[in-house]
Amino acid sequence: MPRRMDGERVLSYVTGLLHFYGVICFEDLFNVVSEMMREELDRDDLRVLLEAAAAHEDGPYVLDMLDDYYFDIDVEDIDWVLEEQGKWDLPYRPITEEDARLVVEDQYPLLWKEGETAFWQWLQDKCDDDKQLAMTMVLEYSAEIKNGMSTQELVEKIVEKLALAGAEEVREAARMVHRFVEDVPRWSYKGWRPSEQNNH
Repeated sequence: MPRRMDGERVLSYVTGLLHFYGVICFEDLFNVVSEMMREELDRDDLRVLLEAAAAHEDGPYVLDMLDDYYFDIDVEDIDWVLEEQGKWDLPYRPITEEDARLVVEDQYPLLWKEGETAFWQWLQDKCDDDKQLAMTMVLEYSAEIKNGMSTQELVEKIVEKLALAGAEEVREAARMVHRFVEDVPRWSYKGWRPSEQNNH
């Protein structure tokens, strides 16, 4: 008989998973959580826990659900994410409990690769060293990329937002955005980054 589930621990982990995966069906979620947390879970108990968390909008574990799918609240189009995921023969990226904890605690820079960190630092420089504003922008742009915004669209948005006028400023913005985009984990790749694609 499975031991009693640690609800807080499971919800923290699921919140982190959804940050990376975007959308996942219950059965895949059950399998990933069971395997990665090395827990013997009861399907019904997990479903009840997740449904309660999805209904509790102001709780610490933010997730949503539709039918048999659970998704990150930044997902704009569940069907698009699922369709994109179906184009690639990829396993879900392994996410540790530590990765998930950092997501729940908003410690994103500890999860970033070089392109993401460099982009954040560049935005800070452009925003008069306002770290919080730069962080908000990084998270917003990351979500837009995960939702399918093209690199060129993001470059144009940033050029307008920062009122970049000179040709060299625009080229620099394009370079920074390209590095950033390569290192953002994608929902369409089940949490893998484009820069990691050659390994799969």
